[in-house]
Amino acid sequence: MSVIKSKRSVSQMEFLHKARELEIYTIKKCINFPKRYTFHFTQFLTESSVRIYENVKKQTPSFPRTSTKRRCVGTIFSGRGANSKA
Repeated sequence: MSVIKSKRSVSQMEFLHKARELEIYTIKKCINFPKRYTFHFTQFLTESSVRIYENVKKQTPSFPRTSTKRRCVGTIFSGRGANSKA
């Protein structure tokens, strides 16, 4: 679907979702590297991607801080709705 460039916008939480996708993508790619590169490249890459996602979560003012609210948001981000079975 095409949208005129001047009318494009990003949803408020899109950056959080993209950071999570980047983390998952990086870990999946690093798993396929040979073991000899683990301490030279992949360990640094995976730790960096995890830190990026954690820092984005911490800096988001609308991200829930209590455990009850986290569970509710966790079901939203994992694709499970209120009516789905765990």
